[in-house]
Amino acid sequence: MKGFSDIRQSEHFELRISPPFMWLRVRDGFPPCRFGRPEVLKASWREFDSNGWQIVFRDELQGGKRLISNDGNNLKDYTEEVNALLPQEPQQLYALESQRLVRRFGKETKSYGPFLKASPGTITAIMGGSGTGKSVFLKMLCGYDVPSAELYSGGREMPVSKDAVKICGETGEDGFRHLGYVPQGDVMYPELTTSQSLRYRMRLQFGTMLTEADMEQCVRHVCMELLNLDEKTIRKQIGQMDWLGEYPSGGQRRRINIAHELVLEPRVLILDEPTSGLSSKDSEDLMESLELLAKRKQICIVMTIHQPSDRMFRKIDDLLLLVRGGRLAYYGRRDLALSWLQMSPPLDGEQVEKSANEAETIVNMIDVKSAAERYSTLFEQFLTQNGGAPTKYNG
Repeated sequence: MKGFSDIRQSEHFELRISPPFMWLRVRDGFPPCRFGRPEVLKASWREFDSNGWQIVFRDELQGGKRLISNDGNNLKDYTEEVNALLPQEPQQLYALESQRLVRRFGKETKSYGPFLKASPGTITAIMGGSGTGKSVFLKMLCGYDVPSAELYSGGREMPVSKDAVKICGETGEDGFRHLGYVPQGDVMYPELTTSQSLRYRMRLQFGTMLTEADMEQCVRHVCMELLNLDEKTIRKQIGQMDWLGEYPSGGQRRRINIAHELVLEPRVLILDEPTSGLSSKDSEDLMESLELLAKRKQICIVMTIHQPSDRMFRKIDDLLLLVRGGRLAYYGRRDLALSWLQMSPPLDGEQVEKSANEAETIVNMIDVKSAAERYSTLFEQFLTQNGGAPTKYNG
């Protein structure tokens, strides 16, 4: 624990902060405290005393866990006293914000004007047919690719500005330190166990700032409490999907990939097709975990997804639709997307396959070539009516 940027004390506790982590201990002369969830009778409660520091997470203290004195006589809840020590985070309207981005490869335009204004604690899904520039847009948001230009009203293209992408109000490397990116493929060493791989990830990022006990606590918090992985999976060798033997399943592997970003405590999490290749049950379970992450840790989640089930679709807050040429057909509240598209009904001769699944219906509507141009023009008109500035449709 080196280089604390902030040290705070109350009557009974001391909190030390070195972003993105916090450590807590009981001050000298005060009885040890037990920390855990009262409703889980057999939970592994942690002991806090004056002999050592333990890493804690904001969402633990504000998410139902209690800190109770353990002197054997008068039990007292001290959770609010510790909560008062937590630094106040600035209220941000957007955790991830971008200008309208253009990306060309030679003469081919892969992205033409999508933008993002995603708030903390929300899930934004990007949908569109194959080849509509979904992954290209994600990579520009993450800094893995550089935009060719910025798009303004009237189709004017301008050089890329330094605030083309802002993360938690910051740009460049200052912004990217708040971001986690999970690509479609595995980014893990198959020879390591889940725990070893996650510890290696933290050691590369934070050096000696975290002790072995700190890293163990981080691994358990992320894997077991946030991603619903059990102890056996944490200790199991990761392996590869084509290896014979007892290795994590496809759904577990996807959660382990996500865990490699979550142990770094990001404020924004970007995922490229996280449910691709998973069964419907694994996909829905993963979506539930992502919803928990967004609400409990106030993480801004942005993801590409392909025709989710109705149950998964209802967990999305905002929807961004891309059509051929990387053009924007809609961006706004998920529950208003279908009614927006229905403002421009199919023309004679346009064949739109009907479906009981709302997300599938939306993709079918925008995937018709002639309709794609019409929907993108409709949304451009909406932006023009709002002064040409990047604006979400909220009804």
